[in-house]
Order: sequence, then structure tokens, then C-alpha cells
Amino acid sequence: MASNPQEELKRMNKRKYKQLLSAHDPEKILGILGCKIPGFLDEKEIFHAILRQMVKTSQARIGILLTIEEERRQFVFSGAQGIHLSEQTVESFAWSLRTMQGKLKEGYEKPQLFTSAEIARRNDFIFERSMGFQSLFYQPLGIEGHVFGAVLLGNREARVNFSSEDMRRIKALLPIVCTEMERIWLYRELQSMAINMIHAFASAIEAKDTFTRGHSERVTKFSVEMARLLGWKKKTREVLRMSSIMHDIGKIGVPESILTKPGKLTAQEYAVIKRHPENGAEIVGKIPQMLQTLPGILCHHERYDGKGYPQGIGGKDIPEFGRLIAVADAFDAMTGTRPYRNELSMNTALEELRRHRGTQFDPEMVDVFLQAYYTGIIP
Repeated sequence: MASNPQEELKRMNKRKYKQLLSAHDPEKILGILGCKIPGFLDEKEIFHAILRQMVKTSQARIGILLTIEEERRQFVFSGAQGIHLSEQTVESFAWSLRTMQGKLKEGYEKPQLFTSAEIARRNDFIFERSMGFQSLFYQPLGIEGHVFGAVLLGNREARVNFSSEDMRRIKALLPIVCTEMERIWLYRELQSMAINMIHAFASAIEAKDTFTRGHSERVTKFSVEMARLLGWKKKTREVLRMSSIMHDIGKIGVPESILTKPGKLTAQEYAVIKRHPENGAEIVGKIPQMLQTLPGILCHHERYDGKGYPQGIGGKDIPEFGRLIAVADAFDAMTGTRPYRNELSMNTALEELRRHRGTQFDPEMVDVFLQAYYTGIIP
């Protein structure tokens, strides 16, 4: 039986792991797959490139790529070619998913060919027949006993059935394909580890100041819902999510005596507080995978009228992440208790956002926050 992801990661070949961390020559592998993308771990594009190449190599008319969801150890739909499918449709597969799902418990399995005669005769291929499969070539994708996914190929172009020669060509392509699948899996592990570290940092900051406990999570929730209403793509929303969680990470270097001071801050103390966006950007800037989160961390205290900090930029010169998080951050700060004042009512905080619309805050971001609030998206 295949081990769990943590155990597999510990046993992973060190050379391959180091290649991942250093992004060792990724363009060479992606070039072979015909994948032209700006970032080497755009999962969707890599999956599509893998499927395209396997369909081309086998000269199939239909191709479906399934990948492993590690948490539940289940196959999930990741792409199709030559056939229109949705994730919900794929869940209805009879033989294909039911049989392969059982094989996950046994670990890595060999490829299998099913001829047109078998597809036509067997009752367990009813759904496959309805989707246009006349023949079926099942190829698992894995390395050293660990399954990363599988590809289903159907209907050979020159002839319906696949042959041992088709299997040989696919086998020759597998080292490249499986290396990319492994790279994605490892990247997911690193990303999960990074996100856990981010949450740990946020918790460490809030542990210093009990008045702001839960602040980062609330700001993140507000920010992501605002981005959804703005129509931002899922990938952008995920980067925003990390940026929002870490927006106050620079406060980890601010003394507790300043963070929890009950009275008004002195000019010197306020200067220390105002350094936290730059401190946060400096911390996160050392992590290459997190560079896209910097605009929100660095710019969430900039003002639309240019009177904010740390750079004093204004209007649309402020990155979108900064303009969006600024509104979510201010609302949560106003409606939360601070050592120097009691919380404001929701209505008062909303009125403050309106009053400073176009001066402190980007009008569009205020409007989308109000829309989210009054429609119940933001409680």
C-alpha cells in the first residue's frame, strides 16, 4: 500500500528534492512537453501540456487526465481533450473511476488496454460507451510506487484499438511526464508547508497583542470575498489570500510595549509602527515563492490621496492588493477593541468608509466592500 504523503516526502530522493527547490532547468522539461507558460508551476497549464503530449504520442482521439487528491486519496478530473467533460460528469465514470479507485489501495499498477470488442461487450463500460469510447488505454502516472495520477486514452486515430507499439511510445514518454507530476506534488507539499508557516507567523504576531487576535483571518476573509465580487481569477485570489494573512507580519518586530500601549503613541513609537509594512516586505521578500504577495504587505497603509505610508504613493499607483486590503484592514480595525479605544459599531465603521471614500480609500474598493456587506457576503 502506498505510504502517506509525509512519509513519501521524507523518503524522496534528495537529488530530485534539491532540483525542485532550485527550480532546476524546468524550461527544458516543459519545452519537451510543448508547454509555453511564464511560470514553471502553473498546474493547469502543465496538466494540459501533459495530456496534449500523451494524446499526440498515442495518436488517440480522446484523452482524459486524472490526478490524485492526496487528502482523500481519490482520483479527480484535471483535463480532457477530444471530449467535453466536467468534473461532475467524470464522477459518473463506471469502470474507469471505480476500478482505478480500488487500485490506489494497491499502489502503482500496470497500464491496461481494452479493445473495441471488450468495450462493446462488457456492462461495466456503459458510461464509457455513452461518452464515445470505442477502445480504452489506461496508463497510471507514478514513480517508485507512488501514484500521482492516470491518463485515459480512447479511439486510436488510424485504427480503433491500441497496440503494444502505442504502449511502447507512451512508456518512453513516462519519465518526463512523471517527473513533472512529481514536481507538482512536491510543490504542493512545499506550498502547504509555507501556508502553515504563514499561519504560524500570524498567530505569533497576534499572541503578542490579544486585542488583534483573529484580525488577519478576518481581513483575509473580507479581502477574498471582495476579490470574488470584483471577478478576480482563482489564482489571483489565492495569492491575495496569502498576502492578506501576512499583511501585518512586519509587526513581529514591534515591541509589545508599543503594540499594547493603552494611551496615545509618541512620535517615535508611531514611527516604529509605521515601519511594519517595510519590515514585512523585507521578511517575505526573501522567499521567492511569495514575491507576488508583496504589494499587499507593503502597500496596505498607503492612502488614495497619497498621504499614507511607507511610500506616500496615491491613486492607481497603489497596487490593487494594497488598495483592497486597506479597506478590509480598516473595517476590522475599527470594529475591534484596541488598547486605546473601544470598538466602533458596524454602522459607524461603514459610515467612516464612506466618508473617506476617495481620500483614504479607493472608491471602487469601498463600493465593493459595501456591496459584500449589504448582501450578507461579509457578516
